[in-house]
Amino acid sequence: FTIATIEGDGIGPEVTKAAIKVLETACGTDLFDFEMLPGGAGHYQKSGEVLPEETYAACRDMDAILHGAAGLPGVHYPDGTEVGNELHLQLRFRLDLFANVRPVKLLPGALSPLRAFENGGIDYVIIRENTEGLYASRGAGVVLRDEVATDTLMVTRKGTERVARFAFDLSRARHGA
Repeated sequence: FTIATIEGDGIGPEVTKAAIKVLETACGTDLFDFEMLPGGAGHYQKSGEVLPEETYAACRDMDAILHGAAGLPGVHYPDGTEVGNELHLQLRFRLDLFANVRPVKLLPGALSPLRAFENGGIDYVIIRENTEGLYASRGAGVVLRDEVATDTLMVTRKGTERVARFAFDLSRARHGA
């Protein structure tokens, strides 16, 4: 598998390198080809682009994307918006990555406040809509005389139906309760 890999900024490179090491240890070094690509706030400082077109094209065309945290203190667009969030938001919108999938599993023998659930008895998946809500309205809020700020939470029928359908289909495939 070819993995589009963007290290990002701050702790991003360290976390990304650790993630690569974990994947290679767990799966072997022959399964993945991590292609390092530019992107993030540091890249924006050098080039004016948080997500270069070549990086976007690679993310679109490769088997998967691995990216670390993005953003640096004090790196903002001219309107004051932080640059770091833009990397993953552009990927979400441009690739239509609408379902945020977060599996939660307690492994046997893991020390946890939830260890009363024997033999790894916790196994579920949290699904969150990833492109609507406040993400969709970013930059469209109103600030009135530095006294009041408003934003619009955008939720559509299409967005709700497709993420709900995704969650139910995943639930059926997992054969869970």
